[in-house]
Amino acid sequence: MLLWQRRKHLDNLAPPVELEGTMPELPEVESLSLALKEVLGSGRKILRTLVFDSKLGSLDRLAGDTLYRPERIGKGLYFPLAGGDFLQVHLRMTGRLLHHSLSREFLRYERLRLEFEEGVLSLLDPRRFATVMVVETIPQRRALDIVKDQVTAEELWERGLRKGTTIKSFLLDQSILAGIGNIYASEILHRAGIDPRRAVSSLSLTEWKAILNSASAILGLAISCRGTTISDWRDLFGRPGGYQRYLKVYGREGKPCFRCGQLLKRLKIGGRSTYFCQVCQK
Repeated sequence: MLLWQRRKHLDNLAPPVELEGTMPELPEVESLSLALKEVLGSGRKILRTLVFDSKLGSLDRLAGDTLYRPERIGKGLYFPLAGGDFLQVHLRMTGRLLHHSLSREFLRYERLRLEFEEGVLSLLDPRRFATVMVVETIPQRRALDIVKDQVTAEELWERGLRKGTTIKSFLLDQSILAGIGNIYASEILHRAGIDPRRAVSSLSLTEWKAILNSASAILGLAISCRGTTISDWRDLFGRPGGYQRYLKVYGREGKPCFRCGQLLKRLKIGGRSTYFCQVCQK
């Protein structure tokens, strides 16, 4: 059911001001996927579909279908449907999913609601960039996924040799590494002691091992913390993430490095703010 009367209300809601680059990244989407698998269990029948934003189009066909536990591919979620198709959800910049028990109350920034016999799944999205659509197949996964795959330093080293870019831009390239965004790229490079401005082709195999170890540790901890909440990120049950307590460089320009005491710097690489220590990172 398309509720066009809600559209005006949605359009008048101003999005919150937030730090650049705080969109959901791999840890946020992975923790969301894990929680959804618990909530959906062996599948939930969709009793009613309510669309509050015309940008999403019609999703009437979902009513009466059964939604199963999702698979994460990069930063996207793919829910199998009983009919054989998949519900594809990309949160983009400010999207998030909320599981709750409300039946009638319209939530702020709510664009979509799927009602089950027990509980409701809502898409909340201030900037309205998130996409939801029914697709026939899951796309073939080409990018390496440090959380899902047995990625080796040798693989990254070989791919890096063929790229004429910086290591920071390399980590953000979604065609190479799935899901790593701006927050975690800065944190990974600081922990590994690598200058984000370095040419990716200049890195040694030993340095790639340090980056991979750093990425595995940081992403693993961030997932266990249900992501990073700097502005408006919340998990499936509306709780803020906790990894912001562990951030070493992101958002700390002009503050002392926890490792050496040098004041941290911020610069733009590929149009994205990058935080680093010019002493610790070589």
